[in-house]
Amino acid sequence: MAKRIVLTFAVAALAAVGSASSAVAATPKSTDVTDLSLKITTAKLIVDGLLPDGIEVPGSDPTLAGKTINVNGTLSYGGKVSISPSGFDFPAVGLGDALPIPGVTADIVLGEASSTGTLNATTGVASVPLSLGVVLGAPDLGISCLIKGLNFNFTTGNATIGSTTLFGSPYSKSAGTVALTGTAALPNIATISLSECSIAGLAAGLGISGKPVALKLSGTATIGTSYKKPAVATLSGSASTTFKANGTSTGVKVKCAGTATTSRPCVGTVSVVVASKGVTVSAPYTAAPGKTVSVPLQFAAGQKASIRGSSSAANVSVASKLNISVDNGTGVANKAGTLKAAK
Repeated sequence: MAKRIVLTFAVAALAAVGSASSAVAATPKSTDVTDLSLKITTAKLIVDGLLPDGIEVPGSDPTLAGKTINVNGTLSYGGKVSISPSGFDFPAVGLGDALPIPGVTADIVLGEASSTGTLNATTGVASVPLSLGVVLGAPDLGISCLIKGLNFNFTTGNATIGSTTLFGSPYSKSAGTVALTGTAALPNIATISLSECSIAGLAAGLGISGKPVALKLSGTATIGTSYKKPAVATLSGSASTTFKANGTSTGVKVKCAGTATTSRPCVGTVSVVVASKGVTVSAPYTAAPGKTVSVPLQFAAGQKASIRGSSSAANVSVASKLNISVDNGTGVANKAGTLKAAK
């Protein structure tokens, strides 16, 4: 009888160990995500009619020596790539004499989040659509110009502009190397407003509207090994209906869903928008899964005065919207609410 009891406990213990092992080694869901990081060490940009031979980053520019272009996002277990605007970091590049104004730099930015890209980690084949913009600037001359709407579809294949071909290459799991290439067309520069581009007239005179553009990004990719549920952030408490701006700040509570073992942390931005007063206040936040954080939003004196207007009341309430963005996750977008500004 004693032997039977011992044997029973042994079988139960082995079963428990087997269950625990299978739980740890459970296959992630296709929607679970891990970190994806691209460190681009070389980029080449070709603009037909303006930069036909291309400009390279870092190239020979000493101010760019050692700098990289960093693209950070997530990769789902199913192969979907997501990249948020804050995850795209491209250093400003001097254009030399490409423009008739000296000292102008170009900075490439990601205009909107991309969530429909794919990467097959086995074959290395990738396709990543990115809507990019170019910021032309010369602070000393008061020049600022945003040319947006360059819709690229980067792939690991080749891209050709005129007689120049940029060669891509699949992601190598062993070496981590990858080369992405894509083409787009410049928008109609004449339609850009002066509020977005102070040199719109000059830019339009360059005759590059509609010209094809090619961009090659070469470097290494790092893929995480732990797949978890995407981050989900929601409003917590009374902040979902009323935001109070006492003094110069207000706190908005953000709750990150899930647990540390199953979900990713929430990282993003909280913004309160008072459209009727032309006031927007934003602040970044980070919250661990299952935790709630209070995000302080600082209101400048001028912003508060704009919100209150000529009112002499102790408290002034204005309609506002609250937006919680989550890098590569899900948050509350444009939730209507009321902002109360006290004297």
